[in-house]
Amino acid sequence: RQFMNLVVLGLMLSFFGWAWDARLIRSVILSLRERDFTKTAILSGTGTIKLVLNEYIPFAMPLIFSTLINNIAWAIGLEMTLAILGLVNLNIPTLGTMLNWALFYQSILLGRWWWILTPVVLSLCLFIALYWLSVSISEYLDPRTRIQRVGT
Repeated sequence: RQFMNLVVLGLMLSFFGWAWDARLIRSVILSLRERDFTKTAILSGTGTIKLVLNEYIPFAMPLIFSTLINNIAWAIGLEMTLAILGLVNLNIPTLGTMLNWALFYQSILLGRWWWILTPVVLSLCLFIALYWLSVSISEYLDPRTRIQRVGT
């Protein structure tokens, strides 16, 4: 448990969390390869790098950023879960560590409800803020809504 500092925990979470997002982004790119504008661009002589930068990236960017922000929320939630279970270094102050100590010292039975309520409310506000950020970035970077914002 003592070797589990934030760097090791971050590396472990990134090791286990990348596969689902890679499959999702790969499926989007593969579906873009079958669309008509890709075939038209290839027939008109557009190079691979220019095709990826000008055609694929604008469609994939909202998905990439929203999955990145969702991964951040997932990692925070998983760290809190591991800390509540006592599987991480409890000397590092995190929201999960606060909940672990509140449960360890039986704060509900002692009537000290704010020991549990504070990290729960903070984590809830953090997750809601990350969700709003994910939705707003996805809407802002979406090529379809970008055309509507320009007014064309």
